Amino acid sequence: MNHVTVGVDWGTQEMSVCALDETRQRVFERDVPRTGEEIAALVDKLLSLVDDEPSRLSVGLEMPRAAVIEAFLGRGVSVYAINPKQLDRFRDRHTVAGAKDDALDAFVIADSLCTDEHLYRRIRAEGDDIVLLRERSRAYEALTEQAIALAGQLRALLLRYYREILDLNRPLHETPWLWRLIEVAPTPHRLRAGKTTTLIKRLEKKKTKLPTDIHARLEKVRQGKPLPVTRGTMNALRERALRMLPLIRAVHRERKQCLRDLDQLVEQLASDDESEGPTDMAIIRSIPGIGTRIAAVLFAEANAAVKDRDLESLRRLTGVAPVSRRSGGRRKTPVVSMRRASHQRLMNAAHQWASVAIQYDPRARALYDRQRAKGNGFARALRSVADRMLAVLVAALRDRALYDSSKRTLQAA
Repeated sequence: MNHVTVGVDWGTQEMSVCALDETRQRVFERDVPRTGEEIAALVDKLLSLVDDEPSRLSVGLEMPRAAVIEAFLGRGVSVYAINPKQLDRFRDRHTVAGAKDDALDAFVIADSLCTDEHLYRRIRAEGDDIVLLRERSRAYEALTEQAIALAGQLRALLLRYYREILDLNRPLHETPWLWRLIEVAPTPHRLRAGKTTTLIKRLEKKKTKLPTDIHARLEKVRQGKPLPVTRGTMNALRERALRMLPLIRAVHRERKQCLRDLDQLVEQLASDDESEGPTDMAIIRSIPGIGTRIAAVLFAEANAAVKDRDLESLRRLTGVAPVSRRSGGRRKTPVVSMRRASHQRLMNAAHQWASVAIQYDPRARALYDRQRAKGNGFARALRSVADRMLAVLVAALRDRALYDSSKRTLQAA
């Protein structure tokens, strides 16, 4: 056989595999368990169909990352990924009745890869640093979500019997001294007992970093009466709140450590020696509005687009490229709307990037003000800023030069 295309439908326990020859006839089809031995045997079997020549074998999947992908890439096989929505359209080629199963999807992937390989995205083998950067970045976001969720649960409890704590400071998930205060004075009555200075000394015993105006804050919340809650309810809620504090502290500790590790890796990638000029990470970090976390997301989640200096891919992935619709009638002006099909983490990063850029970059702020003057909302104006900043980033990457605001001003003039 000259060439074989393979479709893989990834399942939780098994994956359906279908291989087609150059005449689009099935030459291999079976369900393969997701074990190391079975995946290795599958790769050997498929390579045997092309006389162990990886260049004559192409594999398609719906997902860009999986163990079977690394197994194929390790043997030099070309692997391609496709969006599930595109696959759904390809499925309509073979059946319009709505039929769907794993074997059919594997065949559809293999068949469409034969005829429409240009619509698939080829997957590249990623370096160890990129994989580690992506996972650390995602871990930090996951820990942040857990910290906020736990703080939200604690806040709901405090609203029922101890709202004085919430009047002291916010947000609750980043204030360790408040957690210590709940332990020292677990009820509003204990908060009001004794002197304020005595309460502060008890807080300082654990070397807790306190606000400079802690005395004034405590004096203010100690005034007035506590919420009218029965003793049984207060004891039950107090016990539950105290049980949550170790969880909040553990997540907070891991979150801080994860951020330190992320900062270290980003700094390492930015300082790597390259004879051609500054590294891509160093260039990304030089752009106004980009810090450690945004740089990590851009570099890890859109690494292929960054390396290719592909502006259009970055615009689509971050969701700043609009979607236009024009169909039928005499309407000549297309309807432009926000792009929904984008990478969620990159979309959030672009939004945060633009939010910071308008605070520190005069040109970004001027563009934002013009968009608002046109009647566009906050998010719409930020997308315009992010779109412009992406063009600046790609230009800097192509020139392999750090961002220089003076050059940008001269070009504008």
